[in-house]
Amino acid sequence: VTELSLNVSGNITGSVTVTDDSGGKNTTLWTLRVISRSFRVIWEEAHVDYDWSGYLEQGDSHEIQFQPGEGARLLRVSATLSLARDIIPILWPEDNFTLQVFNPSSGWKDSVMTVQENITKNASATIERSEMNPTPESDYVVYANSKEELQTSLLEDPDGRFGQGDWFWTITAVECDPDTPIDGIDPDQGNDWALDAQFVVLILRISEVGV
Repeated sequence: VTELSLNVSGNITGSVTVTDDSGGKNTTLWTLRVISRSFRVIWEEAHVDYDWSGYLEQGDSHEIQFQPGEGARLLRVSATLSLARDIIPILWPEDNFTLQVFNPSSGWKDSVMTVQENITKNASATIERSEMNPTPESDYVVYANSKEELQTSLLEDPDGRFGQGDWFWTITAVECDPDTPIDGIDPDQGNDWALDAQFVVLILRISEVGV
């Protein structure tokens, strides 16, 4: 028994030769037609949220590394860094932190500093970006040799790869006021922080509909 494994469609030709114990041979030519498989492609919009928190003293930084777009196409992002409020007047004014983002694969970077819009709100900073990638056609049938091959070609489309790979968020405590010591101690050496990031992504759904 001979098995033939194929991973591409098209017309395949070959031959089979049979030799008996007396040395007699017979060769038969054959042609095999491999038909492409058909798949339904759907891009499903989803909202993915991430959150982190911590504490930083003046001059210190914290870096977060993750991949928000693995297996999907990124559309929008909105990330907000919030600082815990200084309730006691002696700790005023509010501290200044910076939020930086860097995505090496696309070369995109941005940086903002926290501000307090009014005394009733926490100091915060927001980084936003929309239309990172175009919205592709969805809910259609296409022919391909395999689901894996189709998935790779769609996810690696050069026009839809913005934001792929690692993202680096860096939070830095630039200035923690006041710096005037009280009894020899700085009463405001740092602050608690929280980072919330919301991504809108398109998740690829592929299902086989026929052979």
